[in-house]
Amino acid sequence: MPGRDRLTPVRTRFGGAPRTGAALLSVLATLILVLGFSIPLSQASTTPATAEDVTSSITVSSVSPAVAKPDTSLVIIGRITNGGNDAIAQPVVRLRLDDARLTTRSDVDDWMSGSGSAATDEVGQAVLDRPLEPGKSVPFQLSIQADQLPSEVSAQTNLAATLSVTDGNAAGAPAKMTLPTVIPWDGAGKTPPSTVTVGWVVPLTLPADPNLFSSTGATRLAAWRRAIGPGSAVDRLMRDLRGLPVTWLVDPSMVEPPMSPDPDLPAADSEPEGNPTETPTPSATPTPSASEPQESDPTDSGATSPGTDATGTGSPTPSSTPDPSGGSESGTPTESDTSPPSSSPSSSSSSLPTMPPADDTSVNTLVTDLRQRLVNRGEAQSLWWLPYGDPDVVALQKAGGEQSVRRLLDRKLSPANASMSNIVVNWPATQPTKAELTSITGAWRGARNSDAPATLLPSSQVADDRAGVAHRLTNGTPVLGYDQRVSRLLDRDGEGGDGQRVQRYLATTLAMARSSTQNRDLLALAPRLDQAAPEAVSSLIRASVDVPWLKGASAAAPLRQTARAPTSARLQSPNPSRDAPASPITRDSLDRAASDRRLLNDMGTILVDSGDVVAGWSAAYDELSSVRWRGQNTAHQTALNRLGTALREMPAKISVRPGSINFFTDESEIGVTVVNGLNRGLRNVRLTLEPRLAILEVPDQPEPLTLGADTRDTVRVDFKALSSGKVNVDATLSTPSGMPLGPADDAPTQLQFTVRPTGSWLYWVLGAVAGPILVVGIYRSLRTPRRDPEPGPIPDQPPESDDD
Repeated sequence: MPGRDRLTPVRTRFGGAPRTGAALLSVLATLILVLGFSIPLSQASTTPATAEDVTSSITVSSVSPAVAKPDTSLVIIGRITNGGNDAIAQPVVRLRLDDARLTTRSDVDDWMSGSGSAATDEVGQAVLDRPLEPGKSVPFQLSIQADQLPSEVSAQTNLAATLSVTDGNAAGAPAKMTLPTVIPWDGAGKTPPSTVTVGWVVPLTLPADPNLFSSTGATRLAAWRRAIGPGSAVDRLMRDLRGLPVTWLVDPSMVEPPMSPDPDLPAADSEPEGNPTETPTPSATPTPSASEPQESDPTDSGATSPGTDATGTGSPTPSSTPDPSGGSESGTPTESDTSPPSSSPSSSSSSLPTMPPADDTSVNTLVTDLRQRLVNRGEAQSLWWLPYGDPDVVALQKAGGEQSVRRLLDRKLSPANASMSNIVVNWPATQPTKAELTSITGAWRGARNSDAPATLLPSSQVADDRAGVAHRLTNGTPVLGYDQRVSRLLDRDGEGGDGQRVQRYLATTLAMARSSTQNRDLLALAPRLDQAAPEAVSSLIRASVDVPWLKGASAAAPLRQTARAPTSARLQSPNPSRDAPASPITRDSLDRAASDRRLLNDMGTILVDSGDVVAGWSAAYDELSSVRWRGQNTAHQTALNRLGTALREMPAKISVRPGSINFFTDESEIGVTVVNGLNRGLRNVRLTLEPRLAILEVPDQPEPLTLGADTRDTVRVDFKALSSGKVNVDATLSTPSGMPLGPADDAPTQLQFTVRPTGSWLYWVLGAVAGPILVVGIYRSLRTPRRDPEPGPIPDQPPESDDD
């Protein structure tokens, strides 16, 4: 651009001096900024530039009136920035007019791009009262008297103009910077032969902030405040456009956000409060008649009684019949749940990683406020929806095909959203090819069992003999063609300031009105919110009011017209020159998310009342397929990592307690302790016990377990000794599909058994005791002499006879 130069950074050596005094001033100004000193009030009109490499520029904030008329003065307000190496000693802002009349859109575009000839007829100037130092900017106000404007021009046309800045007001002073601009002129004072009806579509979408869906607590709340709270871009747009004829294009996730994961979980070996009271240790020596093994010698570290649990505490076995409903489960928490923590002993463990904490209730308040504003939007405004999460259908189609797109489109509008509007449109982030659009609309039909949606495409990509906004492709797809050049005026990166945007918009639409005797339709689509400039959107829409060749309307009418449009439009090849940034959605990222979803679905088979958990997490993963992540690879990776980490912490909190058991019997039940560290009950959990040596046997594996929320339960399992020795038993937990539960190291929990079956040691003990007794008895019998029996007394009388 002529008249523009770049600021060369000042370079100094240690102990040396800057090249010039101006360079020294620049360095000092920078130091003042770094040290945080305030600028004196006497210098408040000049502000230091924030960029290290500043470009000389003129920006226009307003032109009043936006459409000039005879006998009316003109006021231009703006700001100039000195991006050169030298100060401008006496800045003078000048406005010059050219004799050329910009009657077509091409004329306007060529002049505004700087390719037209420079205007030479000066009509006004503003002399600033102090020098403009390098790297600083200063506001200006330029007033042009009515008699300086071409009152002899009686038509409605566009005046070519140029703003410039010179050092001094000498006639031949060279321009330090220039800005081509345009002044719409209404010399006729009557309605032009045709009018242009402009439909404004303004998206309300979310920024690429991982904290919106993959964080909790104050961090998540702060992210939602930035996104939709007071002072946010959404808030400013809705406030500034209140009552104006716009169509809101809304991501439903803004008013129905999925629940967020809670990464703050208890350690895998944390214990609930209130452990059972310990009982006295029984004798460590079993009796021959014992039918169950007894606790080993207390001096044997870690040894426990097989009749108790396998934690080494010697505590009595708690009830082995947990509540089938989930024990301490107290209902399904939601984002608005504000109940205080339970006072039960198990309340020390943290929550299931899907439930936001109580302070996240404010997120629900922000969402409710936004929903109410949409409900109360007024009759002049209409409402369309994007699919949930604003999915990047083109990137998804390229990376995963039609099935990936179909899964993201399968979620229907909730009744609450459908009550506001049932219109859902397709808005690709980039221009699709014919094959891509066919695949996308096919996925839409399959997912929603409905006709193809209206698709928003640049009008330059739609070839149709019919003028207008509403089209229908030869395959029946309805299309709304938006004007790219006007829509780009709403970009955050637009040059020249809001006033310059307004002048170009008015000049473009005036050229359209002059070029035909038939009324024209134009659809302006603001970029997604993270690329849009809220001030530019509001200034352009408000500038349409009271302009004779413009009519404002919502986009509802063109949408209805697509149903009646003939199937004659054709899709042109994409033009990548203005394409969106690259998407981080790839086959690898989709595969990784799919793996996480499989884990989620497996967890859903064991969590009590898991519907809200699976739905909430699935919705959070859907957000990773949004258009908002284009050009935001790091933020996308952060969100994916956080979700995956929090998700994998769920199965890690379901574990078996290790222990050492002395098994001094042939067969008995052993208490195996299973810990559920989540705040929701579990069901259908499979416990498998596999001895590593064939000296111990588990005749029957336990039945699927039902565990209470945030509890430690003991499961009674029958073991059978086959021979003596030491053996480790692998204790694993899994879902019904076989997905392992427990710590993430994939190593099963070890139960260490010392096995001594009764048949192999009890009879040796009995033999050792009975043998000496037998020997002593034999010995004594051999050593004692044999004695004859002494004779008894002789009776005096013979026995009486029974014979009578």
